[in-house]
Amino acid sequence: MKKISLLPVLFLLIQGFGPSFANAKAKFGPEPSPNATPLAVFHDFFLEDRAPQFYALMSYYSPQKLHTSCSAASLANILNAARAYLIKSSEDRVITENDLIKNCNINHWSEKLTGETGYKGEFGVSLLDFKEIVEQAFRKYGFPHVTVEVFQIKDLSDKISEHIVKDLKTVSMKTFIISNFDQWNFTDDVHVGHFSPIASFDEKRASVLILDTDREYFEPYWVSLKVFVNAMHTKYKDQYRGYLLINVNQ
Repeated sequence: MKKISLLPVLFLLIQGFGPSFANAKAKFGPEPSPNATPLAVFHDFFLEDRAPQFYALMSYYSPQKLHTSCSAASLANILNAARAYLIKSSEDRVITENDLIKNCNINHWSEKLTGETGYKGEFGVSLLDFKEIVEQAFRKYGFPHVTVEVFQIKDLSDKISEHIVKDLKTVSMKTFIISNFDQWNFTDDVHVGHFSPIASFDEKRASVLILDTDREYFEPYWVSLKVFVNAMHTKYKDQYRGYLLINVNQ
């Protein structure tokens, strides 16, 4: 094989004709110990476990349309996955975040996600308010017996971690989790409240697979259980973040 000198390539990079890494930091936090690992890099879990809910969720994994609409994108993903095995006609559309914002507008959710000034200057939604929205959406789209539980991470005790693991192990085609966290803990980027679905829990490696709805910058990634818990042990105003545990009872 003919050897190619790297000097011209290096020259182009220095002159700005290639990607600039001089001032950029690692996407998922400091090397050599990043906060998260992209799914594309580590997917051994799916060679060992069928994880049917993962495939249903991935089938409907779509980005949030607006920088404030992560809750709507998460709900659309979960709801479509839950409906995957329902008998549907040719008239049944895939549910979008726009459908949900229009049809499940509780506590000024629509204005908080789509308005230029939000609702009285407030953008996004709290975990407790989102619970009501999720309940209404599931009932409206074919799940009259759904139950939605809120679990706020108010401390970092072993008891809390054990409860979280117990819930993570229930994730299936009948049980779903939407997490609410400070995205900085996963990405080392900015402090911002964020919603995203949980696709799987790798108990052997104590890792959680996040389907981040911020698809402009992030792909699905794994975080350790400790990082996951810490990210939820943060506050939106005076409320602790956490997750919604959604059980489809039919």
